[in-house]
Amino acid sequence: MELDSFLASPRWEILKIISERPSSPIEIAEKTKTTISFISQQLKLLEAAQLVSKEKTGAFEKGKPRNLFSISKDFFYLTILTNGFSEKKLLSLGNYQKSMLKVWSLDDLNLQSFLEDILFKIKNNFDSIDAICLKKLKEGYSIIIFSENKKINTLVQNGYGNYRKKFNLECFSHLDSIKLKLNSIKFIYQSENFLKYFKELNVSEKEESSEFQASKA
Repeated sequence: MELDSFLASPRWEILKIISERPSSPIEIAEKTKTTISFISQQLKLLEAAQLVSKEKTGAFEKGKPRNLFSISKDFFYLTILTNGFSEKKLLSLGNYQKSMLKVWSLDDLNLQSFLEDILFKIKNNFDSIDAICLKKLKEGYSIIIFSENKKINTLVQNGYGNYRKKFNLECFSHLDSIKLKLNSIKFIYQSENFLKYFKELNVSEKEESSEFQASKA
């Protein structure tokens, strides 16, 4: 499939919106400041190309069914242009590949190298990892891995020597009372269950904070 022109704005903007969470044409139109009819037309094209899927979620406004659109599959559109080799290809992605792409998008080359090494080392145990998070500190970064698998902790804690002086590396169970704000971290990887748990944890913290502020007032 030739996607260069097909993924041009505004379809690309629509895909970015629904990649964050499933959205209705009304929600997308509001965010893109366009009409619902225009968004519906673009969604039909994206659906025909099998890039998005539609789900009916029940009655909404005068008995009409509400449609939510989401990304139908994880893919990577690769464009390579080097001396002696050029290629454009649509590739499917697994969790390991998606995480590696996020690592390659980081600006810090030393951090890239460090995380590449970690991901490669734990590749065969990726299914037992709940999340890999990156937190910016005043000096360097903190890499946090959540997993119930004790083997993961052993794998990532050994053999990093000088790297650990710059990048703090820790492993936790996702059930540990680790209080991290969603807006303070970057997910390199997260399972659906962990993301749901983590969002609930942060919502709970906000509710507690609001109750505390109200009681003070």
